[in-house]
Amino acid sequence: MADCLVALMTDVLGYDRFCAQGRDIGSWVTSRLGAIYPEKLIGIHLNMLVYRKHQDTNPPQPADSAEEEFISELMRWRQEEGGYIDIEGTRPQTLAYGLSDSPAGLAARRQSVKPFRLDLLQKLGDKQLAGDQGRV
Repeated sequence: MADCLVALMTDVLGYDRFCAQGRDIGSWVTSRLGAIYPEKLIGIHLNMLVYRKHQDTNPPQPADSAEEEFISELMRWRQEEGGYIDIEGTRPQTLAYGLSDSPAGLAARRQSVKPFRLDLLQKLGDKQLAGDQGRV
């Protein structure tokens, strides 16, 4: 996908250099752009930190205490907050069935991803009635 985006931006649209932004799967693509085409990019912006699911068996040592603290926080986040990445990446339809069957399940799922707001109750009800739970 990174190759396709570079071809689009340079060959089709005519840009020598460009910026890229990504979230969710786009974070993977944008990170890859930065890794293999740095000369084509002015910069990248990510809305989601990209990390590999499995840890290296022999990772490099942190360069300093700030990097060590960052890695520690990332490991904590992966353990406590990153489970949805695994289920959405392997069994997304399972979630959709559960969300379709239960307004409470839909509300709980929404709460687990973003801070809950009262104005979301109407949106959640609308999704429930429209049968649109698979796209929460």
